Amino acid sequence: MKDYRDFRFAYSAKYRYSQSGATKQDTIDFNNINPELMPYDIGSLRTFRDEFRSNIDYSALFFVLIWGLNVVDATVDAHLKTFDVSPDLSFKFKFGPSQMAGTTGLSLVLGVKNKSDYKPRMLCVR
Repeated sequence: MKDYRDFRFAYSAKYRYSQSGATKQDTIDFNNINPELMPYDIGSLRTFRDEFRSNIDYSALFFVLIWGLNVVDATVDAHLKTFDVSPDLSFKFKFGPSQMAGTTGLSLVLGVKNKSDYKPRMLCVR
């Protein structure tokens, strides 16, 4: 952030100083430019300033995007908290004719039993 401010200040000070009719304040600002930035011309300073500004904007956009994905993930987790993951859920591959499509081939079958039919099984260890 400090680099952006330095480039912004140097650009505005050099720009105002280069204009005809520079005031005493413009001269003071020109003399307060960071010595490392003095060799750069106005065009280079503007390019560096704009590049730093776009990097700041992209960082803010990236942060908001990641935060939004985090909110979506938390919302989905909250909605799926009561999702039934009992052993009565099954996923099978079935070869042969498909009654729904009227074709023959590979079908993926998801079996879900009704909760009223569900009876917990006891595990007995001897």
